[in-house]
Amino acid sequence: MKQEAHKTATSNPVQRMVRKDFNFAFFLAFISALWVSCNEEPTSVGIGLLSSKDLAQVDTSMITSVAGSSSRKPINTGSSENLLVGKYRTEAGKTYEAEALIRFIGIPDTLKSATVLSADLILKSRYRFGEPQGNLSFTVHKMIQGWTEYGITWDSISTASYEPTVRGSFSSAIADSDSVAISVDPSLISDWFQAAADSQAIEGIILAPTDASNKIVGFSSFQSSDASRVPALLVTFLISGSTVQDSLLFASGEDTHVANIDNLTSDPNLLYVQAGVAYRSRLKFDVSSVPTHAGIHQAMLELTLSPSTSILSSTSRLNSQSVDSLFSFFLVTTDSVDNSSLVIGHRLNPDSAVYSFVITPDVQRWINGKPNLGVQIETWTEASMLDLFTFYLNSENASLRPRLRIVYSRLL
Repeated sequence: MKQEAHKTATSNPVQRMVRKDFNFAFFLAFISALWVSCNEEPTSVGIGLLSSKDLAQVDTSMITSVAGSSSRKPINTGSSENLLVGKYRTEAGKTYEAEALIRFIGIPDTLKSATVLSADLILKSRYRFGEPQGNLSFTVHKMIQGWTEYGITWDSISTASYEPTVRGSFSSAIADSDSVAISVDPSLISDWFQAAADSQAIEGIILAPTDASNKIVGFSSFQSSDASRVPALLVTFLISGSTVQDSLLFASGEDTHVANIDNLTSDPNLLYVQAGVAYRSRLKFDVSSVPTHAGIHQAMLELTLSPSTSILSSTSRLNSQSVDSLFSFFLVTTDSVDNSSLVIGHRLNPDSAVYSFVITPDVQRWINGKPNLGVQIETWTEASMLDLFTFYLNSENASLRPRLRIVYSRLL
């Protein structure tokens, strides 16, 4: 009978429901107690047991106290997919100029007695800077100075680096994807055949712009991801004693370009970030208002474009091929940056003139005691294009100046 009564009691559905509800209520009470105990904001019951040094407060600091400057940094461009050549004068009277160097490899050492009938330098355009319908004009010269694609800059080349004799020329309007063939003096190729037979260095050619040019074109380089668009040299010749023409196509080698602009940084109230040449800007903010050992949650650097070179302006020095982004780097010394600190800056929306960089780790390093030498701003396309970004540095309108907004927490 006891066993039967027990069986009846445990099988009662009402009792099972009451027991289940009780267990669920107990579970909710337990979770609620646990949540309260883990809450970041102590209740009045326990707050008296905490030391004031265990409490933190979140603050925001907007810093506009900044020192800034722009300077030219001659760069090498051997890694670029663009091979720039040409000359372009801006509406403000400043002149951009770019020269291209090309050296073909694989010149045979068995053709010193061959008669070169013709040679065509074949280049394929992929980038344009300047007037869309403008004219590109340049001459071809034999290089006599030794060079490497990663070791030459604008400052290390001059008219003494190449022969004055013109070995070819080009002058024409050119579209962004045109293929052009420039006739090259056959005697130049004969010189190379002889040099190869004598185991002498072949330094290649330079494409030097003329004053008739009002455009700069970027031809595909040997670094191009499309092998069908790299520079090529088609040579037609006769072997000594033969009447049958033969030809060789050279499509591998080394190339680079060097570029310059005259007197870019003419306004001390502006910051210049120029690709190709190149110019870089440095900014140093006074972060002394942020307490020592504060925890930096976010640090946002903001720069405002000057209308004179804004992408929104008709006088822009950006175009449809530009990359609308920049880089920021932590300055380790006055001459070097921490490459691992790279931050990409961009506009938050296409109609904005403000570029934003999240440099939280940089500011945290300054607060932790690292020397505050500032940050360096560079273009994304520094080695391959001629984009120019000009930002306000000093302005009567405080909202246009560089600013650094820091969100941080500090101990009370």
